[in-house]
Amino acid sequence: MPQEELLNRAFQLTRRHPVLWLLALLAGEGASGGSYSSSGGSFSRVQQHSAGSPATPLLTAIGAWLLSNWTLLAIGISISLALGLVVSCLAAGALYRAQEALDSGANFGAGAAWAAARLSFWRLLGLRFLTALAFGAPYLLLGVLTFLMFLAGGRFALVVALLIDASFLVFLTILTVLAWPVLTFAARVVVLDGQRPVAALRSTLRLIGHAPGRVLLTAAIAIGLGIAVGVVFSLVDAVLTLPFASSLLDAAGAFDLERIWHAAFPLLVILVPVSLLLGAVAGSFYSAYWTFSFRNLGIEQASLRPARTP
Repeated sequence: MPQEELLNRAFQLTRRHPVLWLLALLAGEGASGGSYSSSGGSFSRVQQHSAGSPATPLLTAIGAWLLSNWTLLAIGISISLALGLVVSCLAAGALYRAQEALDSGANFGAGAAWAAARLSFWRLLGLRFLTALAFGAPYLLLGVLTFLMFLAGGRFALVVALLIDASFLVFLTILTVLAWPVLTFAARVVVLDGQRPVAALRSTLRLIGHAPGRVLLTAAIAIGLGIAVGVVFSLVDAVLTLPFASSLLDAAGAFDLERIWHAAFPLLVILVPVSLLLGAVAGSFYSAYWTFSFRNLGIEQASLRPARTP
């Protein structure tokens, strides 16, 4: 199937079913977008005002509170991450199944969404655990080795360790980029074909092995879509921030936290919902394109198999 048709199907599905926007956002496939960066007064200007600024005691108080309540903060962050992971797995299972069902014209209500989320939850969670283990272990190992080298040899050994780490980080980055399509398709195998994580990875590698060129083209188009979305987000952020830029720059130059908050709050009220909406729409379209590309690869692979003789 031509890429133009896959993109058009993904666009039509996203346009007709806004409920997929919410699922994409909950699944973590909707980028919140926006750089939230600003160019404002010079560093020397901030330094000049920071010494006698009323913000300094406030910052000190905030830092003291964080230090005295770090355990509570760590528990809160851990609980939030765990809940986010659970919601993400449930939403992703419902999202992929909904994309396939709605694209074929079938009805897909709340009951079907919950059933799909519940049935695929543990398999999808297992796949993400394996992914985190596979990609987190090398970074943890590098950190431990760097720390041990520092303890054994001091600063010189630390510099050598950091240089070694840099070369390995380049390798790990390349490996992550190569693994990205595999993991993206494997998530669809887990949800849509009902396979366990390890079996899904094996099936995905076989699937990609039969059409590596198609997979590279899909990944290239996905990267292009990501760049385009990033440009759109940046333009939207710039347009929305422009009316507030003067007050934000003045408050930042004076290093007055109260003024910064009063200047930034109206912007955040506008910018955050708009960014979430754009991210949800883009994520729904992006996810649908990967889902349809996955099914298209399966159809192409099946067409390459020789027909069985009776």
